[in-house]
Amino acid sequence: MSVKYDYASKITAFVSEQIEDKAIQETIRPETLFEDLGLDWLACVELVMQIEEEFGISISDDDADTFVNIQAIANYLADRIS
Repeated sequence: MSVKYDYASKITAFVSEQIEDKAIQETIRPETLFEDLGLDWLACVELVMQIEEEFGISISDDDADTFVNIQAIANYLADRIS
């Protein structure tokens, strides 16, 4: 029996690192839009770079443009890496 990696938890930790406001950090959920968390374009680019480094993959700009929340990234990683 294989254990499914919890990509959402790892991405949540990455996102939390980019948000200084503790109150906002507590609202982070896999379905919360990055826009609602106050993440700007540069923060999202940095997040993609962090994911690429962590998981040893390359993410195209077209794929990265579909990352609107943590769940979208977790689904992408599950499909791509597993």
